[in-house]
Amino acid sequence: RVTEASLKLTGLLALPAGIGLAVLSYPIVNVLYPGSHTEGPALLTFLGVASFFVCLTLITNAVLQAYGYERFPVYTLSIGGIIKIVVTWILVSNPDIAVRGAAIGTLSCYVVISIINIILIYLKLPEKPSLIRLMIKPVLATLVMGVSAYLLYNFLQRLLSGVGMDPEGRGVMLLAMAASIIASVVIYLVMIIVLRAITKEDLAMIPKGNKIAKLLRLK
Repeated sequence: RVTEASLKLTGLLALPAGIGLAVLSYPIVNVLYPGSHTEGPALLTFLGVASFFVCLTLITNAVLQAYGYERFPVYTLSIGGIIKIVVTWILVSNPDIAVRGAAIGTLSCYVVISIINIILIYLKLPEKPSLIRLMIKPVLATLVMGVSAYLLYNFLQRLLSGVGMDPEGRGVMLLAMAASIIASVVIYLVMIIVLRAITKEDLAMIPKGNKIAKLLRLK
């Protein structure tokens, strides 16, 4: 039960964070780091997606260690590290990919570690967590949130540019981005409640989870 709740909470928190970074990578980079390299948004897109797998790696490592398989994470991290070096070495040397190869190497590293860890969990744990059942609702809620954030940002940017403001101006991007983030958070919360993606028992695993459950009126 603890394992499933941990995996579900990881999905519910890490998926929207990672996809949000990826979808809004262009305004995030240009608002926070004006005048930075043009490859910045592309790098953040890859690393945004990678952040979910980093979180999944951490929680699956913890699950394996809790069940007494503390050596497995060492092996999987070593495999992931080798893959990162190889992928980065090959891709960065390609002038058409260049620095993006480093971000792709990071993403490849943690995707592989996560997959191996999940396979080991299914092979070694006495009670197998249903990963598809745990993740399908967070994935659906995140997809709706991600599409909403992308569409809303582009709509607001066009709307503000229509009243004479520079669509590539830092102020316009900041306003459109902030409004998109706030709206996306609300949409995501509504989705996880409508889909019943989280329960009161799940939130009881985290600090002040019972208060959050009451606020969301979860049963």
